[in-house]
Amino acid sequence: MRSDVAVTTSGSVRGVVEDHSVVFRGIPYASPPFGERLWRLPEPPASWDGVRDCIEFGPVCPQPSTRVGMLGMEAEPQGEDCLRLNVWTPTDDSHDRLPVMVWIHGGAYLFGSGSAPGNQGHTFSRDGVVFVSMNYRLGALGFLHAGTLRPECEPGSGNYGIADQVAALRWVRENIAAFGGDPDNVTIFGVSAGGNYVQSLTACPQAEGLFRRGISESAGGTTLWGVPPHVASAVAEVYFELLGMGPAPLVDLASLTPDDLLATQATLLDGIHAGMYDDRFGDLTIPFYPVSGTDHQPLSVNDAHDAGATSHVDLIVGTNRHEMTLFKVLEEMGGPSEASPRTFADRAWEDPIRAVYRETEPAASDERISWTVDGDRGFRIPNLRAAEGRVRSGARTWLYEFAWESSAFDGRLGAAHGLEVSFVFDDTATVIAQFLTGGAAPQSLATTMHDCWLAFAKTGVPTSDGLPEWPEFDLERRPIAVFDEQSRIEYDRDRERRLAWEATNIGHRFPTPA
Repeated sequence: MRSDVAVTTSGSVRGVVEDHSVVFRGIPYASPPFGERLWRLPEPPASWDGVRDCIEFGPVCPQPSTRVGMLGMEAEPQGEDCLRLNVWTPTDDSHDRLPVMVWIHGGAYLFGSGSAPGNQGHTFSRDGVVFVSMNYRLGALGFLHAGTLRPECEPGSGNYGIADQVAALRWVRENIAAFGGDPDNVTIFGVSAGGNYVQSLTACPQAEGLFRRGISESAGGTTLWGVPPHVASAVAEVYFELLGMGPAPLVDLASLTPDDLLATQATLLDGIHAGMYDDRFGDLTIPFYPVSGTDHQPLSVNDAHDAGATSHVDLIVGTNRHEMTLFKVLEEMGGPSEASPRTFADRAWEDPIRAVYRETEPAASDERISWTVDGDRGFRIPNLRAAEGRVRSGARTWLYEFAWESSAFDGRLGAAHGLEVSFVFDDTATVIAQFLTGGAAPQSLATTMHDCWLAFAKTGVPTSDGLPEWPEFDLERRPIAVFDEQSRIEYDRDRERRLAWEATNIGHRFPTPA
């Protein structure tokens, strides 16, 4: 049986045995990113003597707490010492150098944690994988382009959250063997913003060599197309003005607290939703994204795919059939709108596309057609173009669509954004899974998706008894795995819709540099 004590580069840690897993919670991988470390690259944690108990999750990164209650979840404690990670490893120690899967949570760059229900790794360790989840800096703390106004913040500016993820992956590289994992066989995977991070990390020079494979679930188009530095600089200027700093800073950075940062972030978001900054930010709904044209993101993600800069990583890319319905339903429930992609006032571009969607789905309501068009613009088409760029550069890529439709909200949710996660984790009993699935998740689909993700991490090929052979994506046949009650392989799925988008510029609208 595997020991509940492991030796890391910072000191020994003690976990707890839970069924088939030894679980280590709240291991520091970097120092608290506040005080003199605010808007700086992550620094190693302080070392310790003796054995540190790691049996409880650490505090989550400071963030708004407006969504957890409406999703039936409890708010997690927040705190400055938030750069922690968690490890689940099998109790059976007869095999070492096990495949490693590192989960990067989503949450619109503003929310989330590696410890939330539904993000925990017991099903993966049960099936012979060492599973890691992490926290990283969010919102203004993680993605303000602070170096544009404060030269001392320039290293990593605009991408501090990605730098945190690199630090966590470096910790995995240096330490995971002590937990039974193989540092040469690491797969990163994530959903929504987490899916974006997966693709961003493939294009991040500092992350090269820290992982071998990636799985990107429902990455949003904004980060794939790239947020240019001049737009991120405009966001930083407004944020510092609201913070009371201006061109000649009136506030010492080291004195700022999480409450200061979150209050200013909320004021900025309110102004964006009121249209106050459209002339400066363009059509950004969320002001804090990874910044392209910087040291951690020299190219936009899709430009990096096109240039072959990501071809060293094998990648699964996919989206859900009805990406936008979750955001619309949450807004109807009175939830925050900051996670929703912008609805454009000028929608003339949509008319010919809507006509194609109506022809191909004649029984759908006007609401469903409109939401599907928005979801495809924001998610499916950017990811399809990512896959196409990778294939042209010779990178191994697999494409999927999650198509199982939930009965929740009288069926209006459909195959919504994030719905696939509980199937990937083979854990459909959590509160959030029940909320999204309507309590009727087919176990066969969970088994199929979970097995595919496991097989990819273990062997480099996604396979499952519940799915026919899944070919790599190519530009002629265009194979795609469709995950549904009866999962299948289709070729050039929704060809008419794809061709309709090819003549449409779906990139974001930003002001030109001054």
